[in-house]
Amino acid sequence: MTFSSTVVWRRICTAHGLPTELLGITAASGSPRLQVVVIPGNPGSAIYFQPFMRNIYDMLGGEADVLAVTHAGHDPQIPNPSGTVWSLQEQISHKVSFLREHVLLPGRPPVVLVGHSIGAAMMIRAVAELEGLRRRQDTAENQQQQQQQEATPNPLSAHPPAAVPYFAADARLPPIVKMVAVFPFFETNFPGNSRQRRLRMLAPYYELLGWVGAAVNALPEALRRGFVALNASMEPDARSLTARLLTRHVVRNAFYLAGHEFKELSQPWDWALMGELGSRLHVMGCEHDTWLSRRQYDDMLQHATWHPNLRHAFCISQRQSLEAAEHVVGSIVRPLLYAASPSAAAAATANDHSNGHVELPQWGSAVLRGSPSAVSHYAPHGDQQAALYGQTAAVRRQMYGDDVAGSARHDAMAAVAAAGFGSRGAADGVSDDQIELD
Repeated sequence: MTFSSTVVWRRICTAHGLPTELLGITAASGSPRLQVVVIPGNPGSAIYFQPFMRNIYDMLGGEADVLAVTHAGHDPQIPNPSGTVWSLQEQISHKVSFLREHVLLPGRPPVVLVGHSIGAAMMIRAVAELEGLRRRQDTAENQQQQQQQEATPNPLSAHPPAAVPYFAADARLPPIVKMVAVFPFFETNFPGNSRQRRLRMLAPYYELLGWVGAAVNALPEALRRGFVALNASMEPDARSLTARLLTRHVVRNAFYLAGHEFKELSQPWDWALMGELGSRLHVMGCEHDTWLSRRQYDDMLQHATWHPNLRHAFCISQRQSLEAAEHVVGSIVRPLLYAASPSAAAAATANDHSNGHVELPQWGSAVLRGSPSAVSHYAPHGDQQAALYGQTAAVRRQMYGDDVAGSARHDAMAAVAAAGFGSRGAADGVSDDQIELD
């Protein structure tokens, strides 16, 4: 089997005011039709996902920008002299800032988010914050506050202004058209999972474990790789990467994050929020997963697929990365690109002009319509906008002039839309006991 050799670039960008590792592959034409963004699990190094990224890029014919972002504090090459550690909520805020500052920019193409393990939970909560979706916990807190205020009215107190969804601020922002949760971690399962119990016991000792990481990092490279090989079965490239991650601040942050995961995800997951995301969310489950039980998978069966030949730590195997990418592209992403292609848009336009909407088979009607980030009737992005972003630069210039984002026609469409806002099996190279936390 031949694996992709597409070159992945590495840059240090700023997100949430923090230096952040960003890996990427830029669309060959320079005018991508899509942005695919990967959010890792824990440890949160984007480098684990290079084989997956290459396969995604190649299978899409070089028509998409493919990015992966490393968690704050999980890159051994970025100094952390203050010894800062970041909790789960802080990592979510980091991803919100990254998406705002580097992905959800005017004139950029639509976005597909891929979150692995705890990265899937980060992805969903980040989108909820960006789109102004109300989490169950927030709703409960607001109801309790309202009851207290009704019991003891205070004329000086005032309700804080409602949060305005990020997408309401600029009508030219790209929509998030799909979220793929790859073997996600949404809820703990301590009674039925001994590995989760063991890691929960270790997590509070993140400071001590950090020093263990520092001691291992001081060993010669061959011994570091040997240490990794004793603790996990993985391919040589993944073993070498894991050995490099065994630094004090990366190990501290990995276990500190794990401790917060166990604490926060011991509460019931916000399934109502999942319902709000609707068909935009796709969940992938696999056999013998430490982090997603079959019962939890069955609860999401309507928007989920089962993958018996994959394992949770698919990203450390070339073969498994290829198979996972085949599903993501073939079953999820490629249909979106087809639905947004000029030919599909033209055919859909000829078939249906009802209510002023262009009926795109999936991207327009099934995915975008009714979703706050796309906003066919909420605001910034209507179905016709979806067709716009899916077309080439030449076609866009023909439709809207030399400057799409600044054209009077485009801005007029955006203003009209914004005015309505608020109306609303065993696998090769991967064992079931990997070194990854989640």
